[in-house]
Amino acid sequence: MRYVNVDLILGNEFTFKPISNLDRYGFSYILAHKVGLKKPRRPFCVWVHGWSWWDEILESEDIVGPRAIPRGTSIIVASASQKIALDRSGYNKTTIGGLPFAYIDPQNIDRNQHAMLAFIAHSAEAEKFDVIDRVYLDYLESVKNNFDSIYVSVFALDHSDNLSKEICRRGLKLLRGANPADKMSLIRTRRMLEYFKYVSTNTMGSHVAYALSVACCVSVFSPLHKYDSSALLGTVHGFDKRYAERMEYIYSEIYAKNKFPSLFNDNPLLGYSDEALGLTMIGAAYRLNVNNIIDVLGWRMPDQLNGYMNGAIRRSFRLINSLGTVSK
Repeated sequence: MRYVNVDLILGNEFTFKPISNLDRYGFSYILAHKVGLKKPRRPFCVWVHGWSWWDEILESEDIVGPRAIPRGTSIIVASASQKIALDRSGYNKTTIGGLPFAYIDPQNIDRNQHAMLAFIAHSAEAEKFDVIDRVYLDYLESVKNNFDSIYVSVFALDHSDNLSKEICRRGLKLLRGANPADKMSLIRTRRMLEYFKYVSTNTMGSHVAYALSVACCVSVFSPLHKYDSSALLGTVHGFDKRYAERMEYIYSEIYAKNKFPSLFNDNPLLGYSDEALGLTMIGAAYRLNVNNIIDVLGWRMPDQLNGYMNGAIRRSFRLINSLGTVSK
């Protein structure tokens, strides 16, 4: 069978400027379509995007960050463990709704039984990491004859000439990966996972849960790419040393291999496949219906008016306080 160009399957990017947490990766547009709106309204909530694989040691700062947000904020989480962690810290308006990826409908893409997709470690919007892992890229080169092709997914914020050269000179193919400022990003991710039977990675992350939920054969490479905890320090998010070191442990091979031994396999052709586990990881059972989506997002007109009014009041108070400080 002759397979079509992967870029044609994924479709074009539609970049925009995300304004809210809900906008990232185009999620607000997905939800607007599901509830019958032409475009998203302003959300008065926070929807947690990332998969947390460390449930038994989860803390609230892992979910909402080190800087506390108002305890009455509407927060949609992926799992019961996330809700418990927030409840313990005094958040009183949390809803379990699953990960955004759980809301992406099947794309009905014909699967290529002879191609592999590799996810390399990536940066975040606020923290830049060195993602070039030559040991992992050498490994991908060593197994490329087992497949018709191996594509390497590169996160939008990590694109560089140097990284592209490291990938392409090994006979691997570069793929445009996730982009927080792309309206089609979640859909494109779903399409690529439906297309590739085999998925390999050198880091833990949401892509592992996504791939399992789409029935891919997943393998995690050893050694894992080392997590650069120092990159978290001094960022606008205010991460401290304790938090950075904790993240380093959570992303470590010791922790991941102890919890998910079946994922670690030197032969990607024998990758681990468990769709039911993947659906659990993304919180598919907690997907909200249309009415619940509208409610938690504050997209009903009375909620919109109330939200804008409260925002205006808060801004007025901040202005008054700042003027008072200046006058002193």
